[in-house]
Amino acid sequence: MQQGGPRDTLYRTIGSVYDNVSGFVVLEYPRSSSRRSIDVMARLKDGRISLLKVLDDLSRLSRAEAEELKSVASALRASSLVIAEEAGGRELLDEVVYEKHGVMVLTPSSLEKVLENEKIYVYQSGDTLKVKINSEELRRRRNEMDMSLGQVAQALRVSRKTVYEYERGTMDPSIERGEKLVEMFGEEILKAVDVFAEEKGERRPEQLDTSGEIVIANALLSMGFKVAHARRTAFDIIGKREETGVSLVIEHGKESLSSFLAKYYNSMKVSRVTKSEVFAVVENRESALKLKREGVEALTKEEVIELIKEMRG
Repeated sequence: MQQGGPRDTLYRTIGSVYDNVSGFVVLEYPRSSSRRSIDVMARLKDGRISLLKVLDDLSRLSRAEAEELKSVASALRASSLVIAEEAGGRELLDEVVYEKHGVMVLTPSSLEKVLENEKIYVYQSGDTLKVKINSEELRRRRNEMDMSLGQVAQALRVSRKTVYEYERGTMDPSIERGEKLVEMFGEEILKAVDVFAEEKGERRPEQLDTSGEIVIANALLSMGFKVAHARRTAFDIIGKREETGVSLVIEHGKESLSSFLAKYYNSMKVSRVTKSEVFAVVENRESALKLKREGVEALTKEEVIELIKEMRG
């Protein structure tokens, strides 16, 4: 299949989400998509948030991009997905969930299907395609049909222990054995892959770039916020505590005014999906005055910390 490049993949992704979410934004910071960890933020119809990184070829996804995508998703209690159409020039299959650097990967068509409440049961595990199994339903159906573990194992040409592990939920069958199980016990034994599962795990922000970022991140953590630091998207620090969300665009010494403003206005777009407050943070009043002339109210790190404390009551 001949692809048109990352911009065409992005357009197809936007087409997939357009009528199937309650709101979404397309981020354009950094300007180069190859340096961007998040391309689309979407609020699903059930209120959950999903962060999407879009590429034409999955081989171009760096570990650093994936880690930042997961870190921001964890702070926002959101899901993270990569949308791609090829991997190393080989076409990815629709209705299969792939994985790269710990992030689930879908084609634009697969994304549209799951947004329309269709289920995907097949996923990539190493070099093998496997089928997600509802272990309890498999055991229930086997007992209902009065079949032993050995009989099922013989039909599948696997060991009794393998069937036992299927029923414990510690192992899933290959797509070929999954099809055989469906023939034996029906589609009820299948379990859909939850591609919008919340990114779990406490991820403390690492490799903060400035003393201001360190002070703000530590203050947010002490207030009970989940916090993420980012270098490849439209904010430097994002935090969430219960229903309170904050997005901070922080001045860096060598950053141009135009770059800071581009980051700030993209962060304002993010706030429409995350429902967070956006703050421009500067080192001194001189910088604040420059931004004020551009229509942006800026605060020092001390001011923003006090304001966030007040937001919490």
